[in-house]
Amino acid sequence: MKKQFTHAPLSASFTIAGIIGMIVSGFGLFPYADVYPALASWAFTAFMASLIVFLASMISMAQSEPLPHHMQALAVHEEEETDPQIDE
Repeated sequence: MKKQFTHAPLSASFTIAGIIGMIVSGFGLFPYADVYPALASWAFTAFMASLIVFLASMISMAQSEPLPHHMQALAVHEEEETDPQIDE
């Protein structure tokens, strides 16, 4: 039996959490790994978890369908008004 997977539309805060997590663990924790040797494994683990969160949000942006109530706020779905002088 073949399973079908659907992609959930994730919020922008999910993407931002992944980016901030990678920055904090990459630039904030790795430089102190020589002072605190146990911190290196935790920093790497936090970086990988943040990377997975970021990749999940990128897949969500590329594959999922937007929610109907979000479509109404997008300007690209509004009908354009044509200038009657141009059409003549």
